[in-house]
Amino acid sequence: MATGPIAAVLAGGLICPGSLGNASAATAGRISRASIWRPVIELGFLPATTITAVATIAIAMVVVLIAWRRRRDAAPELSAGASLSVFGMFASYTLPWYLMWGLPTLAMSGDLALTAIVASRGSLMAASYQLATGSSVQVLLISGVAPVLLLVAFLWRSTRASPGGCEPTGSVNR
Repeated sequence: MATGPIAAVLAGGLICPGSLGNASAATAGRISRASIWRPVIELGFLPATTITAVATIAIAMVVVLIAWRRRRDAAPELSAGASLSVFGMFASYTLPWYLMWGLPTLAMSGDLALTAIVASRGSLMAASYQLATGSSVQVLLISGVAPVLLLVAFLWRSTRASPGGCEPTGSVNR
C-alpha cells in the first residue's frame, strides 16, 4: 500500500528537488491553535521547532504502530482510515479539515466509536477557532483537555488488534 505514495514523493523530489524542503520549512515551528501541542507552546515547555520535530516523529511512530497492530485485520479500512487520521490528531500544524482525510474510510470500516472519536476531534478543532483567545475555562477544555482525552481514546481504539484477525468489515461497533 505504501508503494504508490512513496513513488509519488520520489517522483516529486526528482522533478522539483526543493519542493520537499520548502513544504517542510513552511510549517516548521508553526503550532496551530487547534493542535494538541498548543498548550505545550503556550506554557513554554519546548520551542516550536522542537515541537514540530517531536510531532512529526510521533505521527510516523503511530502510523507504524497502527499498521503493526492491525496487520492481521481481514479488511484494511480501519487501518487505512486511522492512519490517515493520525496527522490531524497529532500534527503541530493542523486544521479541522485535515481529519476529513480518514473519516470516509473509517466510516466504511464499521467502527462507529473510532469514527466518532475522529469526528469529535474535528468538531472541537473547529470550535477552538470560534473561541476568543485567553485563558478561559472554555479554551482550556476545548483546546487542551478534551483533545488529549480524544487522543488517548483514538490511540487505544485504533491500535487494538482484531481477535484472530478475521473480524469482518461493517460489523456493528466492535
